[in-house]
Amino acid sequence: MGKQVRQVIDLPPVMPIVTDHVSYRLRCACGAETVGGFPPEAKAPVCFGPEVRAFATYLLDRQHLPVERTAELLADLLGVKVSTGWLCAVQAEAAGRLTPFLAWLRDRLQKEPVVHADETGTAVGTTKHWVHTLTTKLLTLIAVHPKRGLEALNDIGVLAVYTGTVVHDGYASYDLFTAATHAQCNAHALRHLKSVGEAEAFSAWADQMTGILMDAKVAAEAAARAGHRHVDPGRAGVVRAAYQAALDQVFALLPIGPPPPRKARPRWSEAQRKVWNLATRLRSDADQFLRCLDDTRVAWDNNVAERALRMVKIHDLWPAPDYGSRGAGSSHLGWWEGVGLVAGVA
Repeated sequence: MGKQVRQVIDLPPVMPIVTDHVSYRLRCACGAETVGGFPPEAKAPVCFGPEVRAFATYLLDRQHLPVERTAELLADLLGVKVSTGWLCAVQAEAAGRLTPFLAWLRDRLQKEPVVHADETGTAVGTTKHWVHTLTTKLLTLIAVHPKRGLEALNDIGVLAVYTGTVVHDGYASYDLFTAATHAQCNAHALRHLKSVGEAEAFSAWADQMTGILMDAKVAAEAAARAGHRHVDPGRAGVVRAAYQAALDQVFALLPIGPPPPRKARPRWSEAQRKVWNLATRLRSDADQFLRCLDDTRVAWDNNVAERALRMVKIHDLWPAPDYGSRGAGSSHLGWWEGVGLVAGVA
């Protein structure tokens, strides 16, 4: 009695749809000739339509397949060979179509109260370039530039006029944008603390400072959940006092700095050098590492930006064709910029 139901979900065979468009030339009795037009997707005697072009762009720039593997997949799927050159042209077309979106995205990011910034190296052809991102939880701008520093950040065109808070990993070029407030990634600080803590003499201090930074994280996130813009001044004061006390303690363990050059062979050990460099940074940029206490909208770490760049690191940009400038002031941003923004709004 009764019945059982089982469902099997599968894909139908993929068969490309080939549509012939025929244009006629006709002459009126008065002698005038009329020629029929073609739809915009019929750009050549034989060409791929918008669905195939969109799917190719999706595979390249969302799923991050290398160009040759994308060509192989499309050939297997459609039964029709596509060339790597055609795929590169599709990317360039997609980048050009994103020009209005890029302008809108930059404008939106300039108005955000908090943005995250990061950069990472990659190969474009045989040349090293830098992939930059400016991102929030909702918006992601990715741009490729031959430079890493100030020139690139100015060309990208957000931070030059930005007055909110930018979260970064402490790269010095970001500090040159003085109209913005700055916050540094505590996850980076924890990695450095773990490294210096490998030396027995500084292990206790590294654990102590790690705990203080984690206390700041817990306090800021609790205040944010409660709907507060900043951490209670009393609790924030306790964290700041512990932070400063820990720094005073570690400097008491070190020779009077700064460390002399290594070639001088002084009594400074390599562990002492590393601790002095980290402690000096934590002291000079204390407000940036503890920014989340002042503004709970500011994240404790820079993971949002790092996640935005993670898939870029596995994307095969070899070889990258040179499509030249896309307009005054934009030629340095590279052909890949717009393609990387196909899914710019998450």
